Amino acid sequence: MKINLNKTEENKLHSLFDSLRESELADELLNCYLNNSHKRDKKAVENSLAKGKTEYEAQLDLIRSSLPKGFEEDFDSLLKKGYFKDIRKLNPKEFSSNPYFIFLEKLALKDKKRLFFNGKYLSKEMFLKEEKIFKNSDLVIDFSSLGYFDDAFDFPLIQQGGITWMSLIPHEIKTMEEAIKKARGKVITYGLGLGYFTYMAAAKKEVTSVTVIEYDKDIISFYKKSILPFIPFKDKIKIIEMSAYDYNEQHTDKSFDYLFVDTYHNEEDAIEPYLILKHNENVAKVCDYWIEDSILIYLRRHLVELISEEMDPEVNEECFIDVDEESMSDFLINSLHRHLKNKEINRYEDVYELLTPSSLREIAKTIVLE
Repeated sequence: MKINLNKTEENKLHSLFDSLRESELADELLNCYLNNSHKRDKKAVENSLAKGKTEYEAQLDLIRSSLPKGFEEDFDSLLKKGYFKDIRKLNPKEFSSNPYFIFLEKLALKDKKRLFFNGKYLSKEMFLKEEKIFKNSDLVIDFSSLGYFDDAFDFPLIQQGGITWMSLIPHEIKTMEEAIKKARGKVITYGLGLGYFTYMAAAKKEVTSVTVIEYDKDIISFYKKSILPFIPFKDKIKIIEMSAYDYNEQHTDKSFDYLFVDTYHNEEDAIEPYLILKHNENVAKVCDYWIEDSILIYLRRHLVELISEEMDPEVNEECFIDVDEESMSDFLINSLHRHLKNKEINRYEDVYELLTPSSLREIAKTIVLE
């Protein structure tokens, strides 16, 4: 990038980047709790409540207790600035009354091994309830939302070799609401999973068919044997065993009305398929991606890192040469560098605009992961 900023605008930009890094640090601290094997300590919550604290304060204590040594001050500083505010007690009926949840529950009752309901959130255990979101369509600050239930909550979960293979958790139900609302006509989806989107889309009167592109034979076999035969509207569902990349390249006539992509587990896992598939959005008239805001935030963080590096006078072109076995993050930064090599930054507003969701979507369409 060709960065030409005066000292005042440079300082303004550094201030913006500091705010963005605060958002990233807040996420990292939340993940200390979410990835902590001791997070299910209900007794810790009860102890805080016994001291007269509110349930919200008790949950904050639980997060604080999971932090690595030395990060307590950072946590309290971020808390004062408004982070960690979105922690909510949820109504389990909001999820247990979901049509597909009920459908799988009935199937599980027929299965002595309770095949579909091996997952559990314990009482007061916090989890991500929806994807990371921007405060509004333009502002670049973001935050995460957590939820918890009063009582233990069972949910469909199937593991393979100790790793979650398929699941239907509140986060998945919440993050697919908009896509399900938008589905109509001839629908196609990349990724089958436990079949949540497929079922919910096919159940709609406005949807005439749902074509599923899935490359994993085991997932297809399980679904066709244990789930598909029991779906009342199974005739609307067609499964094609194929790579989403291959299908996407071979079909460019926009013969479908709506495409929903869900071939990944989280935003880090998503960045590569997202960038590849954004190059060709000609399979359907409308194309959406699961947790797209979270993916854009992940992309934006790497763009911020790139701009920061390029503002350093000691950084030169050799710093952006790809090397063997480099991390995906380095690879992404180098790809962004190549894409934006001739971009001129003459005002603070040029950077601000570059970091907005709409701009990031356009950038994603043209980045080539070489």
